[in-house]
Amino acid sequence: MASPPHAAARSLMPISPWPPASAGPGPWPSSVTVTLLPAFYTVVPTFFYIGLVVLVALQAAAGRIGWWSPALVVLGVGVVVASKDLLPLSALLNLAGLAPLARRPGHGGPPASTPVIARNTNR
Repeated sequence: MASPPHAAARSLMPISPWPPASAGPGPWPSSVTVTLLPAFYTVVPTFFYIGLVVLVALQAAAGRIGWWSPALVVLGVGVVVASKDLLPLSALLNLAGLAPLARRPGHGGPPASTPVIARNTNR
């Protein structure tokens, strides 16, 4: 009995060194992927938002921005936690909260609260 014509062509095809697409991404077993990816996608964004709020609060505590900037950033984070559909509103709140940080010192900002004392160079 003769073999079908596609059997000869299949025997000439090169063997792929890559695993099939159903094996999961990366060289690790799919059980690691199932465990790591949800942890990565939940923990890392949480640390990002916590760090963002802490850094803005530190800037407010140093007096570089107003008290309302951290409040707007916290509100922006809370909005996106409440619903991912409100992401544009969260972006606007974060933009408004971070906008005062875009000012460069000495370029149109308020004057320094303490004057600079010149050092005496005539000794």
